[in-house]
Amino acid sequence: MTSISAVTFLTSPRFDMATVNIVGRAEVGEYGYATAYASVLIVLMVLAVVLIRVMVGRRQVLLRQTAAAG
Repeated sequence: MTSISAVTFLTSPRFDMATVNIVGRAEVGEYGYATAYASVLIVLMVLAVVLIRVMVGRRQVLLRQTAAAG
């Protein structure tokens, strides 16, 4: 909850942060919507982390190969 409170100030009338939307829906009792939205957010974050790890992993391998050749 403390990490969400810092994000609350980043909302605008035009766009709503996903975490604020999830907490707002849970507060009014829409647990199904909040759970589904949170699940989608978790999947997206896992995919982003995997993508970053793959990209950084390739970079690390290239750096090691360059260092070994040089």
